[in-house]
Amino acid sequence: MSASKTITLIVILLIAICAVLFTIQNLNRVSDLSLNLGFVAVHLKDPQPLPYLLWSAFGGGALCGVIFAALLGRGSRPASISHEGFGNAGVGATSDDWS
Repeated sequence: MSASKTITLIVILLIAICAVLFTIQNLNRVSDLSLNLGFVAVHLKDPQPLPYLLWSAFGGGALCGVIFAALLGRGSRPASISHEGFGNAGVGATSDDWS
């Protein structure tokens, strides 16, 4: 396994450990949920643990981001990028009339 894969694995493992510890430590903290839109109001019967609320919000946001990126990226990439016709267009090009 390469060094970059090992470092990536360690970082992901540390993030997962922190997420599990956060969830375990905060399971007893609860919050009442209600949503009032003006024409309809919804209130959950039982209070919900905060980690469940935070992870569901995080997951929903990630899902919306993935869907948005998939819709935005559809058809916007060129099939290939051609560099023909540029020749030696760098500094000190000899075919440049202005040099």
